[in-house]
Amino acid sequence: MKNLKIAIIGLGVGERHLETYLRNKNCKIKYVCDFNLKKIKKMKKKYSNINFITDSNKIFKDKEINLISIASFDNYHFEHIKKSILNNKHIFVEKPMCLNYKEFNLIKQLLKNNKKIKISSNFVLRGTEKFKKIKSLSNKVGKIFYLEGDYNYGRVEKITSGWRGKIPFYSVTLGGGMHLIDLMIWINKSPIKKVISLGNKIATKNSRFRYKDNVTSLLKFKNGVIGKLNSNF
Repeated sequence: MKNLKIAIIGLGVGERHLETYLRNKNCKIKYVCDFNLKKIKKMKKKYSNINFITDSNKIFKDKEINLISIASFDNYHFEHIKKSILNNKHIFVEKPMCLNYKEFNLIKQLLKNNKKIKISSNFVLRGTEKFKKIKSLSNKVGKIFYLEGDYNYGRVEKITSGWRGKIPFYSVTLGGGMHLIDLMIWINKSPIKKVISLGNKIATKNSRFRYKDNVTSLLKFKNGVIGKLNSNF
């Protein structure tokens, strides 16, 4: 498909999606959607030729749209993915794709019923030189038996003041540590089959953030390799 007509949902990191598509001659932005009118007003000054809307249903019903770029809050990802598949739209979605097994299994079933749909997510660390070098070295130093990584976010205000602390559920592992999980699977070339996790919220105890801000997980990969991941916001 040489020419894509694209809609973007969400104007946080979604603005980065917009900038990227605008640089690609094969992409045409038809809609950018956000429910925050103040944000839309601000963006209209910066991107005067873009059609900004507040109703995402207009996107799903538009038969011209080929690809929907989902950058909404995490708790909306599943619903937007479901509507995209049911309306025959390809999908690029910010991680996490969804928040629980029920949503994941429904997405799998929908994709099974519509095999033409392409879906991808935003695991950008695979493209950085440091991690590409680590992957290349992993093929030279012998068999991997253990992997360890820490995702130290360092911006606690994002969960105590921002949207992450306001939605019905937020996971620091799905929202941040997932990048390292992806790198481990990519480098190790094996899926994870078992996870044991513990978490706490000592750092944000007196804030309005209700969930674990620090989670440590032990991972068992299908090929026998063991991993440890800490997601610390």
